[in-house]
Amino acid sequence: MRVLRAPTCLILMLIGSLPVRAAFDLAEAKRLIVQYRNQWLADPDKIRDARIGYMYDIPFVGTAVCVAIDRLLATGLYTGLEPLVVVVRKIDITPPQVLFQPPPKPATDYRVTAAPPDSRCADAPMLPFPELRNIGRRVSR
Repeated sequence: MRVLRAPTCLILMLIGSLPVRAAFDLAEAKRLIVQYRNQWLADPDKIRDARIGYMYDIPFVGTAVCVAIDRLLATGLYTGLEPLVVVVRKIDITPPQVLFQPPPKPATDYRVTAAPPDSRCADAPMLPFPELRNIGRRVSR
């Protein structure tokens, strides 16, 4: 039994250390971050500037995207570009099959959460992300 533990641990360590390609491309990640902005931002209407950078996959969790946002504080001042990691996770919301009924169509949804910045995002180049700025602003009539 002990003989199997060591190779198994080595294999798992190698798998965890390999760079993994993200499950989404940049355009899809931008769309999901903007669409589900109310899940990870307290006040999405108060963003002055936003940037997006490196994407990587977190095994068993989802896809992480490096983002920097400049948001308004309660004091009325802006924070400056504040780095964050936004984690996009795909979940299955297919209802269970009912007896003697055809199987339901598979359905998925996304959960988007913010996390503290990661060391992988420190030196990554950031691209402008204008789609996130003041999206919810109401037009005055």
